[in-house]
Amino acid sequence: MNRTDLGLLAYNAILLAVGYAALRPLGFAARGTRITRAGLAYLVGFGVLGVALTLAAIVGISPTIPAIVIVAIVIIGATTRISLRPDATTWHATPLGFGRYGTLAAAIGGLVLTVASLAAIALAAKGQLYPGFWDAIDFWIPKAQAIYYGHGIPTDTWAGLKHPEYPPLLPTLDAGIFHFTGGFHPSLLPLQAVLLGIAFLLTLLGLLDGITPRALSLPALAALATTPWFWWRLQTPTGDQILAYFVTGAAVATIRWLITGERSYFRLGFVLLITATLTKLEGGFVGLLLAAVICVAIYRQRRSDFRSALLLLATPLAIVPWRLWLAHAGIPGSSPDYRISYLAHPGFLVDHTHRFTESLRVMLHAPFAEYASTSLVVVATAALVVSAVRRPVIAATVAAWCALAAGGLAAIYWIGTLPVSWYIENSVSRVGATVIVAAAALTPLLLGLALSDTITEDE
Repeated sequence: MNRTDLGLLAYNAILLAVGYAALRPLGFAARGTRITRAGLAYLVGFGVLGVALTLAAIVGISPTIPAIVIVAIVIIGATTRISLRPDATTWHATPLGFGRYGTLAAAIGGLVLTVASLAAIALAAKGQLYPGFWDAIDFWIPKAQAIYYGHGIPTDTWAGLKHPEYPPLLPTLDAGIFHFTGGFHPSLLPLQAVLLGIAFLLTLLGLLDGITPRALSLPALAALATTPWFWWRLQTPTGDQILAYFVTGAAVATIRWLITGERSYFRLGFVLLITATLTKLEGGFVGLLLAAVICVAIYRQRRSDFRSALLLLATPLAIVPWRLWLAHAGIPGSSPDYRISYLAHPGFLVDHTHRFTESLRVMLHAPFAEYASTSLVVVATAALVVSAVRRPVIAATVAAWCALAAGGLAAIYWIGTLPVSWYIENSVSRVGATVIVAAAALTPLLLGLALSDTITEDE
């Protein structure tokens, strides 16, 4: 093994160590199987370390090897001292269900998921796919390069990059990889993206356990992993796919909390929403919509947890330190491609209604462009209808959030300054994928809930 391999191994070991340490205060230290817990630890480690390093970069600390090691030690030390009351509910792997047919379905789903993951790793290890999406080489990788060579976030260089208003969590972590591997090696980023994607799929499997039989969850996750656009984006180091991981994880965790009342899922959702906020601007927006619908559902179903639910509304405030840095550096805090203030001008909105309707039309029709995506949407819709019969509050929460998220993203194009055709060609498929991934992940949860005889709503 050379310096690059050893550095990459050490970097990922630190992510896992931080993640495992953070599982204890979150309430997941002894939950799930070893493999699902490893996936959750990697995802949480990426998020917790990413948030900490982002805040450090904002105050001028470069993500060098000593800095990352020190930050990791501080996090591990702090989390081991936090003691929270565990949930009374025991979290365990759900039986396969459905007899021998369930065993067969789970086995096939697990095999497909394994093969898809190994294929993605093998292809990404060649390091040839990082230019696959224009925005990877247009501003995600240049930002990581700027942080690496600038020993922090260089104000002048950063101001000259595209979309400097985007929060720097992903570029900061990528710069940390460069420090560990001894140079600017963007060809390593696809492999890191794949590892995070696999961790995300394992996390979903663990979050579904206890409600959804493996006979449903494994085939559902295999279907998502082998959907062409999702599989190819596993290997693409851009913020859109990573944002989808954290928003989806937060959605499944908070809705699981809504169902069972286990506070561990609330804590996990809170952490994942903060990470989403610092990953991309859309993270705070979509996360705020999720927090809002969860608050409404909690108030309707379990008012004793309403105050806790209100804390989710504060997760978008994680962007404030970054906004302060932008203001201090004299860099605009919003993109010139759109103006949020236009939403307060009815005349502008009326004159540009066609932008909203066209964007929404494309977003609604895009999933039906290929068979795999069509299947995901059809099954998700069916699951929503079936679950609405027995669990109307949960089904309404999922439907409301998906609808608001899609409508909200279309509203961004409504107030955009670029031609709407440009957004449709370059942005809709990437940004709108978050809603599709979340819907696909929530599908087995809804089906498992509809089939469950043990979990009921307080209606």
